Amino acid sequence: MIIKDLLQGMNERLKEIVPVIYPFERPSAVKDTLDEFLVISIPSRIVNKEIGKDNDYNWHEAVVEVEIFVRDKKTSSNPNLARLERIDGIAEQIQNVFPIKDTKRKFSAVRPYILGIKSDGNGFHEAIIHADITTLI
Repeated sequence: MIIKDLLQGMNERLKEIVPVIYPFERPSAVKDTLDEFLVISIPSRIVNKEIGKDNDYNWHEAVVEVEIFVRDKKTSSNPNLARLERIDGIAEQIQNVFPIKDTKRKFSAVRPYILGIKSDGNGFHEAIIHADITTLI
């Protein structure tokens, strides 16, 4: 339930910025041509930090990863030109959503940071944002 709740909660917060969001990884093929989309995942371990009074595990820490994919602007002189203004705009909007406190799904996400921007080799540039997640007791 933890993974499902975290992904659903993040999806709800970010779908207004970029409406197409995939869990865990980008699909190998899609029906429609997309100019931008997000991938939300939990790339690291989910660490149990406390055992409750009934021996139930109720406090976890993890990292959420938001990958921003923006289609390259193709020109005759540069077929893989990154649209940095759009990548920066989406990254800024995502960072402005934080801190997130989702009482319905009992988690918080804080301290977003950008890991970098790179080409995916398939006509998109990708920026990666990480943030710390803690489940709420």
